[in-house]
Amino acid sequence: MIAAGIKKGTLYELKPRGGRDPFTTISLYSFDSAKANTSSYGNKRNDYGFNNALIPAATESAVLDMGLDPAIAATAPAKRTLAWHTRNGRYTCVRTGKTGLTYPQVSLGHQGGTGASDYWNSQGHTQIKSQNQAWNNAISTYWGPEDSAASKGSGSASALYRIPAKFFGSNTIWL
Repeated sequence: MIAAGIKKGTLYELKPRGGRDPFTTISLYSFDSAKANTSSYGNKRNDYGFNNALIPAATESAVLDMGLDPAIAATAPAKRTLAWHTRNGRYTCVRTGKTGLTYPQVSLGHQGGTGASDYWNSQGHTQIKSQNQAWNNAISTYWGPEDSAASKGSGSASALYRIPAKFFGSNTIWL
């Protein structure tokens, strides 16, 4: 019956995506061709509520403070704004230990190896977008600034975002 539906073009198959997707280990089927297209599951970070452009300036400043070079911190004002950080900050990467990084060279690094895709895969897919954005905006989910190149490199080793499905317990807004 499945083979007949696929052959007829009324049923579409989404095949497993390989080792970086530990959740989709069997083919998934849909009557919607768009939902069976693997390219529709890439670049969903912002759609799922992990939009770094929406992180409040105060949160970003607090995370940057975690890796501010001590010599700069000693002469800096006690309350540092994001504008101050963009002009004056020098940072140590919490991932590699590289020092002297400027604001354009750093990204905010999530705490303990739990990046956005890890959070999505464990519980984010069961929540609504605003709950995921609240997690992404929380200072406690970060460990400090990372060298952007090292941070981006860690993303390619992370698990892919779980494809939302009813049997995974995903929130119906993602289905």
